[in-house]
Amino acid sequence: MADLTLSLKIPGELYANRIRSGDLARCKKYLAQHFTLDTDQQSLLAKTPPAQLYAVGATLGIPPSKMAQAIAVFLQLPYLAQSTPGDFRPGVLSGSFCQARLVAPIRQASAPFAFALSNPFDLELIETLRHSADPHQPSNCS
Repeated sequence: MADLTLSLKIPGELYANRIRSGDLARCKKYLAQHFTLDTDQQSLLAKTPPAQLYAVGATLGIPPSKMAQAIAVFLQLPYLAQSTPGDFRPGVLSGSFCQARLVAPIRQASAPFAFALSNPFDLELIETLRHSADPHQPSNCS
């Protein structure tokens, strides 16, 4: 899994509140320019749903790690190149949930709740993580 590190609390704001309408489209344009894709490749990428970015990227010759790094740069999130068992926080989320949603709770000194995930555009997942990190927080991200 190519991972982006997401801290639910970014100084002064919640990550879910940072994502705005159109960010995915702008990210795809950034990726097309970053990887110097031709017109047909740009068109394919533009039609790609967020969950399929890595698969489509691979068909375009973009390794998942390079795709994740570029997405992290665009979103101004840290990129987790490698992890060790000590990086993970067991017991925060179920293993089956983590496998199904491609997310893992990690230790990060700068945030009490941090997660490595492959799809930072999955706002439903972000909301679920936010609620599991602080069950007393309302689950509405508006």
